[in-house]
Amino acid sequence: MPVQVNTIHQQTILEPFTKEYKNILIIKGTNTTIEGPLQAIVKQIPHSKLSEFEPYENSWGKCNTLAIINQSDKHYLTIDEFPELLSFLLSNGYEVDTSISKMLLQNTKVQMKQKLVCVIKYTW
Repeated sequence: MPVQVNTIHQQTILEPFTKEYKNILIIKGTNTTIEGPLQAIVKQIPHSKLSEFEPYENSWGKCNTLAIINQSDKHYLTIDEFPELLSFLLSNGYEVDTSISKMLLQNTKVQMKQKLVCVIKYTW
């Protein structure tokens, strides 16, 4: 059975409509295709800088960024809404891999541009 492993991160963005900074949840993986029910609640978001003084690469990296959106009103899920995402993941067959998450969070040699929240696996 195929398995897809993705990471959930916290990313600070400047919300284009409200001009407010928000810490949203994004998903990253080995490719841009997300398997399973999660694909219905992700949306590719444009790369933008938080400040005119910040180099482009520092804010996003060089890969596509998929934001996780709220199904009811289509806003980006924030870190405060992580329990809602967790309920969605667990009720739809995803596994939160706590051992890999701990390993990545505790390993000081692993450098990530965005703050890691957790690692998820989906088997189909």
